[in-house]
Amino acid sequence: MYALPVGITFLSLASITVALRLYTRVHLVRKPGWDDLLIAVSLATDIVFFVFLVIESKNGLAENQADLSPDEIRNQLKALWITIPLYNLSLTLTKLSLVFLYRRLFPTKTYRILLTITLVFVIISGLWMVLSTLLFCIPIAAFWDHSLPRTCLPASVVWCLNAGLQISTDLILVILPLPILASLRLPKRQKAALLVIFALGFFVCATSIVRLTTIIELIRTPDFTEGNGLAATWSFVESNVAIICACLPPLRPLLIRFCPHLIPSRMRSSYNRDKQSPSKGGVDFVTANPFAPSNTSYVASITGNCSTNHNNNNNHNSHEQQQQQNQNHTRDGSTSTHPETEGIQIMRELRWDSYSVGTASMEGGVGEGGEERKSEHHHQQHMHPYWVLGA
Repeated sequence: MYALPVGITFLSLASITVALRLYTRVHLVRKPGWDDLLIAVSLATDIVFFVFLVIESKNGLAENQADLSPDEIRNQLKALWITIPLYNLSLTLTKLSLVFLYRRLFPTKTYRILLTITLVFVIISGLWMVLSTLLFCIPIAAFWDHSLPRTCLPASVVWCLNAGLQISTDLILVILPLPILASLRLPKRQKAALLVIFALGFFVCATSIVRLTTIIELIRTPDFTEGNGLAATWSFVESNVAIICACLPPLRPLLIRFCPHLIPSRMRSSYNRDKQSPSKGGVDFVTANPFAPSNTSYVASITGNCSTNHNNNNNHNSHEQQQQQNQNHTRDGSTSTHPETEGIQIMRELRWDSYSVGTASMEGGVGEGGEERKSEHHHQQHMHPYWVLGA
């Protein structure tokens, strides 16, 4: 039976990526968040999903119904009854993890409104998908015991509707961060890498569409146990691909720590010259750590504003103003409505940093109040700049 080898492969990949993400966020960055907890719970749900998939396989999943005993069919339907809501719950938790990740990466006023709307939609649709499959038949036992008098929801409507909701929320979460990522003023290679990492969610959309086709075939086939083999396999593949794609963006500090050759050590001199002048639009990013004192600082903003300081007095004043702006950040990650403050908040997670990941991990990374604790000794060291995502 192909379901178990495929399931073991994708579950192993998902477990590895979640473990690497938790290691990165807890050990390297030392700032785990709700998104990390949600993705861990999603993986736990996915593991339970796999356990019941094994039970289905042991009871004739993908085999001809005529070759199975009534007990095997009943046991397979019992396992199917619990795997469907587990599938929906795992995907919902993964999407909630993405929403909280976006709230940390893009805490601007406009995006917070969009993400709040998306959060409500994901929660409501997730509750519907879980409850509609748990209470598919009344009484519940009628789902696997067809001898009981029952009232059931129409399978073709509920399963196709739920698949459509999964695809729509997948598309929303993939498309939502792309405009702001595309507006970042970065070297083309790095911008393309960021866009590719976040656009990997389209693979989840693709697997959702393929799964929908298997659901349609399952509804049409007269042999339910045989037709369910492909649908169950693609359901498990989709939930694991979603977990894997959701874990990739926060893994960049890990790559920098163990594979620094994958990240360019310095920007091209022509790009540095371009950044010496204020931009007219888009989102600018500083060429040095915005939280460390420097001779010349460029404060990025969402609106494209860029302020420069050319003398020590202005540097001192700008540093004090920036500290005051950082103090405006609340403990729950909220920011003020000033564009400069919003830009600084974004750069906590997506920034051109002049300090190594090891330095950040040894000194505690970014504090709750938005201030980075770095010693004077590290201020005097020269480090090759690189992108840190998820710090």
